[in-house]
Amino acid sequence: MEFAITASLLILILLGCVDFGRFVYAYVSVSNTACEGANFGSLHGVAEFGNVGNWRTAVVNATLAENNDISISASDVTVDTSVLTNKIVSVQVVHQFQLLTAWPGLPATLTLTRKAVMPITI
Repeated sequence: MEFAITASLLILILLGCVDFGRFVYAYVSVSNTACEGANFGSLHGVAEFGNVGNWRTAVVNATLAENNDISISASDVTVDTSVLTNKIVSVQVVHQFQLLTAWPGLPATLTLTRKAVMPITI
């Protein structure tokens, strides 16, 4: 009887640790992805790609190339071109994180968002 209570409590703690670890790993991946996209945009000017559309596509591709860990698609990456006149690059990445276990009080899907802003160096 005592073993059943203790074992179920330990399994619950273990599942919590696994979900929390996965969450932190996904957040770090989203942060690194956004920062890499902004870094690429700050180092490669619009003139290098001919127009803003081509530059934006190159920034999105560089952002996606950084991420090998979690599934992020081009629709999850937003490059704000309105701030280019201020010599700033802004890249935002949004990822829908799925929990393994249904936890009371938590939704099954958590939205991870990271926005990276860097000055254009060129």
